[in-house]
Amino acid sequence: EVPPGTVGEVVVRGGHVMRGYWNKPEETARTLRDGCIYTGDGGYMDEDGYIFIVDRMKDVINVDGWNVFSTEVEQAIAAHPAVAAVAVIGIPDDKPGEKVHAVIVLKHGRTASEEDIRRHCEPYWAGMDRQVN
Repeated sequence: EVPPGTVGEVVVRGGHVMRGYWNKPEETARTLRDGCIYTGDGGYMDEDGYIFIVDRMKDVINVDGWNVFSTEVEQAIAAHPAVAAVAVIGIPDDKPGEKVHAVIVLKHGRTASEEDIRRHCEPYWAGMDRQVN
């Protein structure tokens, strides 16, 4: 368990939990432990007990020791009026961890420089308690 507002892996327990994957004992052993399903989803619980999913744990990008959720970066970039589609991935970096890399498709007839998009995203990233480059 983690304090409210802290992201961790979502773990589920209850009578509705599956018994395992058909003919996949290794995957079952990784996912089911002590009667709980380890979902692989990153999420947090608010003060009222509501759970919010933020990303798949395998999609979290480690930037010099900071966890960056690809979905948060994608949402910030996608809010730019010239952006039609975006995908964010981690790529190798000289520093420990990875570098955030965005692949962006602009809307037909629209233009935006890398600097335009960075400037647009600064307010989104200012509230994050983690580093985004």
